[in-house]
Amino acid sequence: MVNIRTPRVLKTETTVVLIHGFWSFPLGRKYDSLTGICNGLGAGCAAYELIGHGSDISHLDNLDMNILIEQLEYLISRRFNNNVVLIGSCGGGLVALQAAKRHPEAVKGIITLATALDWRFLTPEQLNAVNEKGFVYVRFGHHIDECKITKRFCDSYAEVEHWEPMAVSFPVHIMQGSADNVMDWRKAIKLLEFVQGKDVVLKVIQGTGHRIADKKSFREIAYSLQSMIG
Repeated sequence: MVNIRTPRVLKTETTVVLIHGFWSFPLGRKYDSLTGICNGLGAGCAAYELIGHGSDISHLDNLDMNILIEQLEYLISRRFNNNVVLIGSCGGGLVALQAAKRHPEAVKGIITLATALDWRFLTPEQLNAVNEKGFVYVRFGHHIDECKITKRFCDSYAEVEHWEPMAVSFPVHIMQGSADNVMDWRKAIKLLEFVQGKDVVLKVIQGTGHRIADKKSFREIAYSLQSMIG
């Protein structure tokens, strides 16, 4: 599923693409708020469903990071005309960074929301269960239902720590909430060091949690988007 919303007056060919977090969904308040910002800037706004999520949940057991990165690569060239600003939420930020590393000419900027170079989101007991059974069910933060985490996904996610540093010519704005109880904002410092460029900044939003979907956060997102697409 790919959803693209185009403003009445289109001022730029750049499409702002939201990559939702793992075990989450593309449509909702975050996408609605982002669409409002894009309408004001005269830019198209898109969201898509990650493989193994939502209506594609039957493919969850075969999911890994490389498949998600390849999916975004495909969409950048086939659906978004190699002209995008990527906004990645949580793990979606890692997908955005790696797709951009492979296609830097297509990317005008990246905004990450609650993203960190850290795959250790499971307790030792949960990780043992993954290694023994091949999967574990975990409840995260605001999620109502338990999320199925597979060994295949964990193994591919663990490779994040071995990624080579990334040099960029486009802006990368890293946003974290100071009250994030899923991914501590201090872990974003490692991400700040991983991405190397002239316009790479870390914005810590006081009092904001993991979702980064409040008014303060969207003001910062609007400022960043305006600087990236004009």
